Amino acid sequence: MTPQNDTNADFLKSDRMKTIIFSILVFTLPASIPAQESETLERFKNVPWQDNGVITDQNGNVAKNNETQGNTKILDVDNLWGEKLGPRFEGWYTRITDQDGRRTFAFIAGSFLSEGVPFSPKQAMPGYLAILVSDGTGKTLKVYETFPEKTSLSINGKKVFNENPLAYSPTGLSKDGPRADFTWASQGYGHINNKDFALTIPGEIDIKGTFGEPVYWNNSKNGSPEGIAVEIPLVPIHWYVHSLGSPSNYEYNVPKEKISVKSSGYAHIEKNWGKSFPRKWIWSEGISDNNASHYAFGGGEVNFGAFNMTSFLVGFHTQKISLDFKPQQGTLFKTFINGCNGTFSMVIARYGRQLVIDSSAEAKSFGKVSIPTAKGFVANGGAESFSARTTIEAYEVDVAGNSTLVEKKTFANSALEFGGNYMCGGFDNF
Repeated sequence: MTPQNDTNADFLKSDRMKTIIFSILVFTLPASIPAQESETLERFKNVPWQDNGVITDQNGNVAKNNETQGNTKILDVDNLWGEKLGPRFEGWYTRITDQDGRRTFAFIAGSFLSEGVPFSPKQAMPGYLAILVSDGTGKTLKVYETFPEKTSLSINGKKVFNENPLAYSPTGLSKDGPRADFTWASQGYGHINNKDFALTIPGEIDIKGTFGEPVYWNNSKNGSPEGIAVEIPLVPIHWYVHSLGSPSNYEYNVPKEKISVKSSGYAHIEKNWGKSFPRKWIWSEGISDNNASHYAFGGGEVNFGAFNMTSFLVGFHTQKISLDFKPQQGTLFKTFINGCNGTFSMVIARYGRQLVIDSSAEAKSFGKVSIPTAKGFVANGGAESFSARTTIEAYEVDVAGNSTLVEKKTFANSALEFGGNYMCGGFDNF
């Protein structure tokens, strides 16, 4: 028996056997890979599709076109086509991902106009400043914040408020020209613009740095998540992305903790403006280590007064593909959202294209931030982590409904935010 066992052992070690094993792997892997890639889709198998932009009344019933509730109009157009009275807010958000792929930090700079108050370029507005820091270890996000009494905003040197930056492009909105210059400033707290930043929360943290050229949304100088919808004044909140990954040199200091960091990375720069944040929303953003791939998505339930609209905006941009998903494209979506577990999954689709998103972060990694409401900036309205792991799969779908994976990326230490009533425990202080 021993010689036979030796023969079998020699055969298992032989080049012929290695070739046979390799051949089996080559022929079986193509069949197994699609099954592996579709595991996320399998979880959504029995979940019904929703229209991206589905309209419901306050009781959650789908509202019909031109429907009224008693004497209440579905669309309240007061203060939308005329003077922009408060309550209104505007806020710039920048998150810098270090080139080492671990350290990330962000800053939020906002301004607020109280109810019934018209904007005046001569009058300063109360605002909000937050600096968020993560070292990539999964610890709770550190949030430093303050509420300056006087802030101002400008585009191309002109003091403005609640405006679309693309409309101020030197070559006009319809042309593919350079983006407008912007500035948020507050005496005693610093400034942020499209070229540099220097911000301080006295006695707590100081940051400063520079921005290089923008990486444009969908490779277009006039590109942004909403598309043409950014021009619709009926929408109570708007979203603009100035850059998906501008090169950035930075430094920050935390005197009390004797922390001093000087490094470089890539900056995601965006802005929201409108009446108030939604009553529930999800937001996420990520940059690959080499700044070659980016994604950002946001959405939730937006309140129009007499009805709500649930919709999502998604962008996924790599060296291979560049995809956007917006309500006006006739998109459909399915979601699983669990703020307490720190998990979000979505399938979003339009003709010929489908995107699958999985994002999760440990519950302990989330820190609370203030949010803009009709009452002003209110504390603890959102929970954010910079330690999320986000995987995105892009599929092409043929007329028979067959899906082919065309791109897959995983982003480490991405940002994930649950806001309002998507946040664990909810939030009703709107």
